[in-house]
Amino acid sequence: MAHGSPTPTYQWRKNGANIPGATASSYTTPATAIADNGAQYDVLVLNTVDLVTSNPAILTVNANPQMPSVTTPP
Repeated sequence: MAHGSPTPTYQWRKNGANIPGATASSYTTPATAIADNGAQYDVLVLNTVDLVTSNPAILTVNANPQMPSVTTPP
């Protein structure tokens, strides 16, 4: 959460691109895929006085190493 006067606004980004509609003080990713591994998320916090960018958070997506199995034959 950020503080300032006037009250700051937020813009979340993934790999440097704005995420449409992600303008709250927190952000939850939608379901991720292996292709999202290594994606960087940060947030711009701004008001009419200044703009601050957070340090990036790097997403790690772990693949499920188990092979699928059939427990009841069709």
